[in-house]
Amino acid sequence: MPLFDHVPAALRARVPELSGPEGPGGSEEPRADCSRCVMVPASAAEDPGLPWAFADDLRCCTHHPSLPSYLVGRIMRRGGAGAERVRVRMAERAGVSAWGIRPPRPPMRPIDLEHRFGRDPALRCPYWVGGALACSIWDDRTASCRTWFCRHEEGLHGAERWWRRGDVLGAMEKRLGDFLLAEGAPPADDAPEGALLDWYDWCATRVDRFDAADAARIDLAGLEPLRSDLVTLRVPRSRALPAVLVPAVSNMRMEPGGVRIAGYSSYDAIMVPHAVLTFLGRLDGTRTWQEALAGLGHLDEAIVRELHRIGAIEAPGAADQAPAV
Repeated sequence: MPLFDHVPAALRARVPELSGPEGPGGSEEPRADCSRCVMVPASAAEDPGLPWAFADDLRCCTHHPSLPSYLVGRIMRRGGAGAERVRVRMAERAGVSAWGIRPPRPPMRPIDLEHRFGRDPALRCPYWVGGALACSIWDDRTASCRTWFCRHEEGLHGAERWWRRGDVLGAMEKRLGDFLLAEGAPPADDAPEGALLDWYDWCATRVDRFDAADAARIDLAGLEPLRSDLVTLRVPRSRALPAVLVPAVSNMRMEPGGVRIAGYSSYDAIMVPHAVLTFLGRLDGTRTWQEALAGLGHLDEAIVRELHRIGAIEAPGAADQAPAV
């Protein structure tokens, strides 16, 4: 099943930059296993060590997606737990309209989410049902859920590729929802639940027959910078290690079994032997990483590559340009 099939193929065709190493029909991020969340501690005895882990009954589902009308219609057609959860959410009314179902409250500032995402039950997604994937609307989830991964095969480069895809796809979802409002005969936002459900079903049917002529009517103005970024990010990150590397650690925690260390993202942290501290201390911007590694028997090139993948070590100057997640 194509990864982005929640957006009509005719509309996706207008943005070919979405394709790439993890494009429609391709693989997802192998390090982020949603069926066995890698952010959940292996045992109850293991110290989660904020910000390294999520609660098992929350995971990354501490986010309320904005479901456009046609996706709500698809969910209701599938029935089951997803339809049940949508009915519960609609009964609350806040954020429910002819456009679809939006979060009932404005998003919090990133600084407020730092220690709550994945950990605060108050943020749990209304479509959460638990289990392997935990999501009752998995087949009809939005771009924000399809393009968010806790860990990335290409580190920050891979993360940025997914962020840009999420931005573009989210804009396409929004504009497709607006298109349906303009073309159809939507009920009032405060209409009875039955009228809204009939409307959502009409929207799902209309999108099922969405064609190239319809896609041409969707205004994609303003997305040019994001699409340009996608072109650049389609080029895979070089796997070659620079000869000279310097520390770019964003977070570190000493643990009995080693050091948990992060670079571009605290979610993509790795455990490495304590000898890494000596290694990092030797990376002075002049000697090569091979020279710095000499004599440290608990470290090898594979660990150096992992440190570089997560952005904990970078070429001189590169660390100053890389944002941390």
